[in-house]
Amino acid sequence: MSKTIKQLEAENKQLRKELSSLNSTIKALSSFEKNAKEILWQMNFSFQTTFISSGIYDFLGYTPEEFMTADYQKLVTPKTYQQVLKIQQQFIKDGRLIEKPSTPKYLLLDLEYIDTQGNIKPAKVKFSLYQNEAGDTEGIQGYIFYEETAQLLSREQEQLKSLFNSIFSQSVEGVFLFLLPYSLPWTDKINKDKQLERILSKLEPVGFNKVILEQFKMTNGEFSQFRITNLPNWKTYSKFLEKLFDQGRTEVKQVMKNKEGNSIAIEGELVTLYNDQKEILGIFGIQHDITDSFLLEKSTKYELELKKLWDKANIAIFIAQDNAVVFWNRAAFKIINPKIEKNKPFYFSELILKEDLPMIKERHQKRI
Repeated sequence: MSKTIKQLEAENKQLRKELSSLNSTIKALSSFEKNAKEILWQMNFSFQTTFISSGIYDFLGYTPEEFMTADYQKLVTPKTYQQVLKIQQQFIKDGRLIEKPSTPKYLLLDLEYIDTQGNIKPAKVKFSLYQNEAGDTEGIQGYIFYEETAQLLSREQEQLKSLFNSIFSQSVEGVFLFLLPYSLPWTDKINKDKQLERILSKLEPVGFNKVILEQFKMTNGEFSQFRITNLPNWKTYSKFLEKLFDQGRTEVKQVMKNKEGNSIAIEGELVTLYNDQKEILGIFGIQHDITDSFLLEKSTKYELELKKLWDKANIAIFIAQDNAVVFWNRAAFKIINPKIEKNKPFYFSELILKEDLPMIKERHQKRI
């Protein structure tokens, strides 16, 4: 049976309404992305969460899918749940929107949420009616404001900072302390790859000494702005850092580049700092510069490998220092005076005829 014009118009109106709603959501999301401290959410008139932005994971540890399907009563404290019920009564009656809600244009309340670890997380929450571009009211939306950057360090973090400040000023080795603005969980129940990137992006240097600044050739202000995720190859350290957070402590020996672009070799130890709930607070590290010894060790290994190759060569190869021959390969040994003991330094002049010495010295002077 073909549809009537009225039916087609009704369907067309509904499609436009849905499209308008989608566009409004996209605009709202774009606005949210400019301010990562806000979490956008939307509910229908049955008070079911139909959308919540990804920032909820930073705040409570839930993915958007987990939050939307969870029992709302378990996501908030009993006090907050009663507040939300009162708001629902102001907007909804018998499952339908009240024509003229007994509420101002929006409500701003102090609510308490419960994260995945059972911790209470306070936040300011804005409630308002949600309308599409056509002006039709479709539900309730709002923002969760949690003061991430404005949060002061927790009591444990302040104690850590105070404790290590004395170490910073006295240590002859490089010492640093990176802390999170708030503790973050590290358990097998979470997506560790995502959590690792989140932790590394939020770790901030709150303590360091002059030795660290000298090692990296940075000023105090430059190191204060340093973030691990700013390193061009920071993802290459992912497995190493995941091991650090799993075990709590690890030794480190690696080559890095300082601000001037020069390679430096460092050796030291990193320690993960936890609170009583085994959530990560930050990282403490102590390291010393081993560049000179590292380069010497590397040079020695290279020289030994090179000599092994030379020893197999079919041409005579000598190494002389201050006219004394300190190395020669097998091919060279065949033409050396058999009386000379192998691997015992001797003077280069012992290998040539006396009448040829003036000519060789003259050529040597010209090359210099």
